[in-house]
Amino acid sequence: MQNRLKLSFVIVLTIFNSCRQEIENETTFYSNSFENIHQIFSDLPHENYRNSRVLGRFNDSDFTIKFLDMPEHNYIRLSFDLLIHDTWDGNGANLKEYPRAGGPDIWGKEIDRNWLFETTFTNQNCNSNFCLFQSYPDSYPFPHNPRTGSSSSSRGVCFWQDRTDGTSRYDIEEIIPHNKQQLELRFYSKIGNISWVDPLCDESWSIDNLRINTITLE
Repeated sequence: MQNRLKLSFVIVLTIFNSCRQEIENETTFYSNSFENIHQIFSDLPHENYRNSRVLGRFNDSDFTIKFLDMPEHNYIRLSFDLLIHDTWDGNGANLKEYPRAGGPDIWGKEIDRNWLFETTFTNQNCNSNFCLFQSYPDSYPFPHNPRTGSSSSSRGVCFWQDRTDGTSRYDIEEIIPHNKQQLELRFYSKIGNISWVDPLCDESWSIDNLRINTITLE
């Protein structure tokens, strides 16, 4: 089984390297760090977090952004920073056994109204008796330890504002087949066992440094 996995990895790596050699042009089509207030979508929330303006925060919600008149291309490279704030519960737990645990807390994205990826995150720390697993970097319901794949952690925003690890940052980047003149991106979350006190204070997320590159192959 181990040799088979190694062989699969070599095949995937070879294909990827071959595609890279065929790239004729890669151009930044859209880039936004949200620092300029005039470049922020007027109907979406935005706020400052750690001396940087971000898009959000969002709770059990979604938003869609559309791009028109894209140049001719075969793929897009989508990259952004995803900030997971406060008490996310990942894949969740048995509420009868652990009544204070919520979840699953799901985050996902779509492109052109087609489902692309759905996963979970958690900022809860494991102990010897209990752990709320998250699915990222894999799709839900794959189990990983909390913060797997995160690039850094920092202070929470609201409910865990006194915790220095209350926010986890994930640097997302992927190459997606796409050749249309229009692009529609949707980001969303589905929070389980929503807090009745203040959902946005309990669990929220935001996005920073959104970039879309168009890639043309020979």
